[in-house]
Amino acid sequence: IRYLKNLINKNTVEDIAKSIPFVDLREGLRYFNEHNSLFEIENELNRHYYNEMLEFAERIASQGRLFKEFLKHEIDILNITTILRLKKEGMKKQEIEKFIFYCGHHLNKQTLNKMVHFDDPKEIIKVIKAHGYKKALEVAKDENSLIHIELALNNYLLNKAMLLFHQNPLSIDVLLGYMFAKQIEVRNLKILIKGKQLNIGDNMIEKELIVRRR
Repeated sequence: IRYLKNLINKNTVEDIAKSIPFVDLREGLRYFNEHNSLFEIENELNRHYYNEMLEFAERIASQGRLFKEFLKHEIDILNITTILRLKKEGMKKQEIEKFIFYCGHHLNKQTLNKMVHFDDPKEIIKVIKAHGYKKALEVAKDENSLIHIELALNNYLLNKAMLLFHQNPLSIDVLLGYMFAKQIEVRNLKILIKGKQLNIGDNMIEKELIVRRR
């Protein structure tokens, strides 16, 4: 809590970014100053999270294999939503590639780059379905809606997590607990930075943070 309060007291996005000791956000700040967009900073925080999680999975025995597989599915889904969102915003193909994590489960670098170079979202959806996520998208109410696609993919991830938990009830809870703790850390940092960008008051920002109360 003390660490978060120290960050809340910072005045600008740059002040917060420079005060985070475990991730280098200089490129994200450069992008923010040029485009007034936090996307690169958020991307770097996501990169930090997945690097930490994959390294953690490597350090543990048999459960690490299952946990790593889940993380790689999560990375696939993050890449899918990132590509669809940035294509919708009209970002150039070469720029989009900078925001892709080439370490997912089904979607390798060649496949992801193919998706980036399609102009028609329907072609991207075809590739996604052909590479392991056809069943996941069956529950999407509207494949032309990014929101419905994200909901369907997140539902798929939730089912994966629950299956993992039920198959390994005595051990996977520790792994998932660590994962969600790291997710909360990154989420809080995104809220802080976004709040400073929008000049939201410190009290309002603090109410949005997830913290462990003693």
